Amino acid sequence: MSRVNSFLIFFSIVLTIYGLANLYLYRHLVWALPEAVSWGRALRWTLILVMLAFPLARTWMALRPSPLADGLYFVGALWMAAMLYLFLAFLMYDLARGFTWIIPGLRGDLSSPALRQWIATGVAALVLLLVAGGAVNAAFQGVSRMTLHTGKKANLDSLRVVMVSDIHMGSIIKEKSVKKMVEMVNREKPDLVVFTGDMFDDNPHPVIARGYGEHFRGIRSTYGMIGITGNHEHIGNASVAVGYLESVGMRILRDTAMLHESGIWIVGREDRDMSRFAGKTRKTLYEVMAGVDPSRPVLMLDHQPVELKEKADAGADLNLSGHTHDGQLWPLGHLAKAIYGISKGYKKLGEMHIYVSPGFGSWGPPVRIGNRPGIAVIDWRFGE
Repeated sequence: MSRVNSFLIFFSIVLTIYGLANLYLYRHLVWALPEAVSWGRALRWTLILVMLAFPLARTWMALRPSPLADGLYFVGALWMAAMLYLFLAFLMYDLARGFTWIIPGLRGDLSSPALRQWIATGVAALVLLLVAGGAVNAAFQGVSRMTLHTGKKANLDSLRVVMVSDIHMGSIIKEKSVKKMVEMVNREKPDLVVFTGDMFDDNPHPVIARGYGEHFRGIRSTYGMIGITGNHEHIGNASVAVGYLESVGMRILRDTAMLHESGIWIVGREDRDMSRFAGKTRKTLYEVMAGVDPSRPVLMLDHQPVELKEKADAGADLNLSGHTHDGQLWPLGHLAKAIYGISKGYKKLGEMHIYVSPGFGSWGPPVRIGNRPGIAVIDWRFGE
């Protein structure tokens, strides 16, 4: 299947689900809007515009990026967070309303116009507060710290690795956030900084035009920066994204392995979804690991936390991934965990350490509920 056809099928499914969910919410939210007053109609049209903001902004940005498109995208992104919780709340209400029909004496009680209006208004207010709190949480990234031990020997006793994943530079994550990331990394005095994909939020051209990536030059580490691609690099234009990151001093590993001067092997995978978005298939783990000496410490960088058992069996000692965002919005983290087996944090499989970052930035809604974004600091000790 061609890349164009894959895109069309994927986004047709997404837009269909998005449209049906918004029709459901519109029906419920109009209960809270006044019928008689003159501004009731204006509120309805405003609600429709907010619901259409995200797909309209994405189309606008693809054709001609602009600050107005960024603003519309921001409104639509916030709505995406709100619609999740509005959908869950109204679904529970509808289930409760249906339940009353089988209990004598309660039939229709939850369907009275006055009660429906109060419920819709209350739900909307609570969701507004929840999304506002999640937006504040998303703006204050934290630092996760851990000390890991590997029995294999390197050219040094320990290596401080600072990991950054899922920045999503673009319309939401802008220059201010990139500068903050650089400052956070430098405070940790890293030996090596690794970026595990999704540095761009799809289209890399607006990021390049605005010079966000120039701030990467300010990262100070003993052994520089190494990165890999994520699915969003392939959704946009991986060649352009990689070229730009390399121009600001980052080495990108694309299904390749390198013996680092610290004495560890670093293996960088292409993202698994490149076949869907770029029409190419990444190499097998066996092909990428050919030539790697497993008697030395092996650091595996793979955007998605997949093929974990195979990596452990192949001799990897530390696997670093991102991608999941820990669902970004509760309760979606449970879905991410069901898919990948781990949606954030640390896990050990055999002799291999695994860490999955919840990410530094956000995709879509600049909102985090149930998790906190940030960077990871790993003090990796050898020969113990």
